[in-house]
Amino acid sequence: MSRDSGNNAAELRFLYLSPATRQALMGMRVLGKSPFGTFRLAGQIARDARLPVNATAKIFQRLSRRGLLVSQRGPGGGDALAKPAEATRLSEIMQAVEDIIPGGRHCLLGNAECDGGPFCLIHQVIAKADRLVLEGFQALTLRQLSDSTGW
Repeated sequence: MSRDSGNNAAELRFLYLSPATRQALMGMRVLGKSPFGTFRLAGQIARDARLPVNATAKIFQRLSRRGLLVSQRGPGGGDALAKPAEATRLSEIMQAVEDIIPGGRHCLLGNAECDGGPFCLIHQVIAKADRLVLEGFQALTLRQLSDSTGW
């Protein structure tokens, strides 16, 4: 039985976003609030999202290489969304960041590389949860995240 904290929000006990994904979503949320085509400096975005400036700049470089942001140097430059917030899926942001981070078929218990076969019950459970998270992120847009008040 789980304890009821008196809060209707679903409890998250085991799954979490990596720091890079969380920072990417928070930074992109700031850009999603701006009119499409507006360029903002990474330092401004980091301050607005309460993120470390260097980490934000690095993550935005990844997002730019993956085509989610466009960068412009000089006066009035910075980073801008490559497409409108309503056309950007949260899954695109997550995958752009997580593709850079090693992972995949490693054993969650620290054994040799996992083949995900029928004898690896933990891998099967986590793979199912992973698919559900990805499906949820595919259903949500950056516009929805930008318009939400929960963050």
